[in-house]
Amino acid sequence: MSLPPSQDAKKKRGGARAGAGRRKLKPEAIADGDKNFATRVLARIGQPGWRDYADITKVTSSEDYALHLLATTAGYDQFNKLLDRRYGKPVQTVNHLHDKPLEMTVTHTISERFRIAMEKAEKRVSGSR
Repeated sequence: MSLPPSQDAKKKRGGARAGAGRRKLKPEAIADGDKNFATRVLARIGQPGWRDYADITKVTSSEDYALHLLATTAGYDQFNKLLDRRYGKPVQTVNHLHDKPLEMTVTHTISERFRIAMEKAEKRVSGSR
């Protein structure tokens, strides 16, 4: 049993198209693909021989290279980057004056909002007497 031509044409038009729509974001890949990289490097600091990696010829892995950077002049900056990667970057506070008021959005529960409305109504009633 075939559909009439008018209904058949309607079926071919419209609807979802394959590949249409916004592309989903892919998670950013970590440089070495390992989330515990900073943990392993920081654990090796203080172990016997960790300063031997100041000599670039002894570097054989990315962890060794991180230890090489820590043992050379870039050590302080590299150490902070490893700490940020391991524990998360701290919040940076910004202190400056605003020339216009800040906008705030506050969420109330129904009971809080009802209490506030009743207080306003009470003020209106007592003010008109």
